[in-house]
Amino acid sequence: MINIYKKSTMKKLIKIFGKDYVFQFPMSKVVGLSYNYEDRKLKTVFENIPFNETQQLYITPTQFVKIIVNLSSLGLRTHVETNIEIPEEDKSSLNRLIHNLRRDATLGIKSNDKIINDINIKLEELKEEYGASISSISYFNGKDHISLKANGILFTDQNSIELTDKILTFRGI
Repeated sequence: MINIYKKSTMKKLIKIFGKDYVFQFPMSKVVGLSYNYEDRKLKTVFENIPFNETQQLYITPTQFVKIIVNLSSLGLRTHVETNIEIPEEDKSSLNRLIHNLRRDATLGIKSNDKIINDINIKLEELKEEYGASISSISYFNGKDHISLKANGILFTDQNSIELTDKILTFRGI
């Protein structure tokens, strides 16, 4: 995924990659470029992106927390992966906090700042103690599995673009 700065960049991307391989998230300035491992390799895609008019989308830890909150507010179960293996106890603790946030959202509690703060504290502890950070987050849209990597790579299908856009823009990602 990339951010675009000018509307004319969208036309340029379509000219470079073809209209079937470029899609814009409706509520943001984020554009997705489709690729597959067989005939459209990621390296080739990146070599052709006009980076003077775009920027690769990177997801920071703060943005990941916002995404977790957005997913929870929609009642979606979230799976978080870290860049390195962490002890099961710490993984369970983080997952429990995320589960509690989703549970509260399901019960109608709009914003639980304490749990959000606890998630931030836990992520900071993991960073300090193990050098770990969130590398990806995944969730399901019906039967479709969606995964968003820290480097902005999104594994999804056309049916989930609107939901993913909502998750990215709901709290200003």
